[in-house]
Amino acid sequence: MKRFRSRGGDLTTSLIESILASAKHEAAEAIDFHYSRAADVCESPIEKLFLAQMLHPETLAETESRLHIMCVKGGLVAYAVPPPIPGVYVYPQITIGRYRVDFLLQYVDFNGVSQLIVEVDGHDFHERTKEQAQRDKARDRALVSQGYRVLRFTGSEVFADPLSVALEAIEILVDRP
Repeated sequence: MKRFRSRGGDLTTSLIESILASAKHEAAEAIDFHYSRAADVCESPIEKLFLAQMLHPETLAETESRLHIMCVKGGLVAYAVPPPIPGVYVYPQITIGRYRVDFLLQYVDFNGVSQLIVEVDGHDFHERTKEQAQRDKARDRALVSQGYRVLRFTGSEVFADPLSVALEAIEILVDRP
C-alpha cells in the first residue's frame, strides 16, 4: 500500500487520528444528549449517577449491545412488546401498574427479552423506618408477581462504585432466568 507523506508527518496516521477524534467527539455529544434528555425525568442525584454510568461505553462493553435510552411521555410503557432491535433499553422513571420505578431495563436479543427493574434507594426514603421497609417489600412482591425481577441498590453503593453497580445490573439483566 502506498503511503502519503506530508511535511507534518504521515498523512494516513493524521487522517486516522482525525477520524477517531471526530468519532470520540460525536460519541461524547450523543452521550451528553441522551443524558440531558433522560436526567430531566430522574428524581434524585443517585438516579442521575446510575443513568450516567449506564451511558458510559464501559458499562455495555462485554455485552456488545447497543444502549437505547427511552424517555416515555407520561412515564407509561406505551407497548407490551419491546422494540425488535437488539440492545439494552433503559426506561428511567417508568410507571408499571400502580408503581413508578426508578429504571426498567430490557435486554433484547435473538433469544427474546429479559426485563429488570432497578431501584436506587436513598436513605431518607427507604429502609429508614419499618413502614418504608414494609412498603418497599410489598412493592417488590407486587412487581415480581407481574413477572419482573427487582434489583435494589443503596445510594451508598451507587456513590461508592457506580460502575460495579451498573455492571451487576447488566449481568443480571442479560442472564436470563
